[in-house]
Amino acid sequence: MSSDVAELREWLAANGAPVAAELPPALRGLKAFGCKMLSWEGRPVSIICLTRGDGGLIDLVMTSASSAPALPPEPQVVQEEPWAIAAWRAGDMACTLPLHGDGEQLRRYL
Repeated sequence: MSSDVAELREWLAANGAPVAAELPPALRGLKAFGCKMLSWEGRPVSIICLTRGDGGLIDLVMTSASSAPALPPEPQVVQEEPWAIAAWRAGDMACTLPLHGDGEQLRRYL
């Protein structure tokens, strides 16, 4: 656990987990709660849990873009009640950012 996003990204990368080279600017300013590595359908996945300004949490999920080659380079937001989910491609990484809330709340972090 660490509140430093850069420290968590370094730890994930050092342990062979997928990590996007760049994060949306609004996420860089948030404090982290911790991170996790896991396997989903045989693919490595990294999750960085961030603390939002209102005290809630938001998770950045990263995996190889080969698992989602059609993702756009700019985040696209969809609403799947009660979740808003942003998805995009960051270089060779596929990133998703789910938020329990609406798309307007989520766009603040993109």
